[in-house]
Amino acid sequence: MENFAIVYGDESVPRLYENSQISSDQLPGQSGIVKRDVALGRYLQNPLAMIATLCGPGKEILSWKLHALEQFLTPVEKYEIVEQVMVDVTNQTGFDVNLAASHEWHFSTLQFIAGLGPRKASALQKVLVREGSIFSHKELVKTLGRKVFMNASGFLRVRRSGAAAASAQIIDLLEDTRIHPESYVLAKNLAKDVYSEDAPHELNEMDDDEQEMAIMLENTHVILSVLTLTNI
Repeated sequence: MENFAIVYGDESVPRLYENSQISSDQLPGQSGIVKRDVALGRYLQNPLAMIATLCGPGKEILSWKLHALEQFLTPVEKYEIVEQVMVDVTNQTGFDVNLAASHEWHFSTLQFIAGLGPRKASALQKVLVREGSIFSHKELVKTLGRKVFMNASGFLRVRRSGAAAASAQIIDLLEDTRIHPESYVLAKNLAKDVYSEDAPHELNEMDDDEQEMAIMLENTHVILSVLTLTNI
């Protein structure tokens, strides 16, 4: 028993999922306790995605008791507040496209990404599931269209997760930041300037690939802070 860790979880959301239509769609033929167990495991792994699952057409999230005074809100008012919070938190957290492509229940938060919504999120989900994994934001331009891509890409994270974890293809470190793809060149130049001042001799001894890797690893947090403050 020493090798087992016991984790206690809140069952309020899993119970809502157990009795929802979405659980029957995702886990057809499974008993209620199985649905609840799956939901509890998912809730512990990714609470945001599990809550977003209940924000679908059935709006089961409205049955989740959040405050003693919520009875004074209409269902429409309550859902508007929930939706606002989901949009804020989802965009602050970001959406891992490769993880979702391998584990589809993570797609529930995609509808809350800025510039998308349920319809565009559904279309993007189909493309990502078909592709299995992507390695650059540029692969999303054709699917999203230029305008939507400009709005949403800063909140979509391209990580070495899901099926991409087994690939040897290189993923630029900036793909997993909130820096917009159109600012990558600026970000790299900024990082290079900072790094060249701190370690000029080391920079001269590296080839181009080594330079870029060292620069980005050393200064990603600096770049992100500067570009965020300047709204780039």
